[in-house]
Amino acid sequence: IEEITNYELRITNNSIAGYIIPRKNIIFGKWIKHTGWYPDYQLRLFRKESGSFPEHHIHEKIVVAGEVKTLNGQVIHENYQTVSQFIEKLNRYTDNEAEQIMKNGYVFSYLDIMRMPKEEFFRRYFSQQGYLDGFHGLVLSVLMAFYHSIVFVKVWEKQRFADVSVDPETLTSEATKSYLEGLHWAKQTGRVHLSVLRRLLIKLVSV
Repeated sequence: IEEITNYELRITNNSIAGYIIPRKNIIFGKWIKHTGWYPDYQLRLFRKESGSFPEHHIHEKIVVAGEVKTLNGQVIHENYQTVSQFIEKLNRYTDNEAEQIMKNGYVFSYLDIMRMPKEEFFRRYFSQQGYLDGFHGLVLSVLMAFYHSIVFVKVWEKQRFADVSVDPETLTSEATKSYLEGLHWAKQTGRVHLSVLRRLLIKLVSV
């Protein structure tokens, strides 16, 4: 690539369809190096004739037909700077995601209100090493779990708050699975005090 006078970039190699670059997210005043927010590759340069949006979606990414390479350096992104800002965007984003889920033929299950947030928390905090981001990582993992719970509550809303039968035994079984999965992840990482995790999981599954 080469820089031109109006500070735009253009692709000079005809065999390349686009370039991606890592994005450095600053959230609540800190560079989040884990928790699923880094390297956060973003397509920032592509040939107009090669790129397209497969479907309208807030988080939809451009699909490029052809070879894509990675640029050196990184883009600094001042992401969520306040909790209020997170909540404000959450409301808009979850509206859109709930709509997309409905369009894709999703069949509502009340258990997903437990399963999806749990999986999101475990994925970000353990699998994506959110614990290495300290308290920021824990808070962001919890907030993203909350985000996913709101998505499925809004799906329920779109179904006109249909009366759903909740089976206590099934609910207890699901809560137990979540508890055991959490202990498994804690043992695998060796980074979380188990007594703290036990208290946290008990609170989460008793809500």
